[in-house]
Amino acid sequence: MINNYELFLISCVILMTIYVIISTGKHNQLYELFTNKKWFINFVIMVIFCVYILKSYQTDNKKKEKNVKTAVKKAIVAFIIAIYAELRLSIAPFWTIFIISYFLENWA
Repeated sequence: MINNYELFLISCVILMTIYVIISTGKHNQLYELFTNKKWFINFVIMVIFCVYILKSYQTDNKKKEKNVKTAVKKAIVAFIIAIYAELRLSIAPFWTIFIISYFLENWA
């Protein structure tokens, strides 16, 4: 379980990333990405797939179920890093991976 200190640190990283995106004008690039119809449709399909796997996917093979859910979680992190790359943010991936690796140790 995440305690208040950890939640504070996670919030700081998220807020700093948002601040950098807005202060450098990169929010316009993000807006362009979300207004691209093909990209947005694929994004919606990805979100639906992730929600389905994480909330509804069940199988008799519990190991397979855990592996599939872990793969989706890692894919979400990869997507976040790809967004950082699209926005040319080079420091944010470090902090994102740090937060996930340290504070969310048993996230799978």
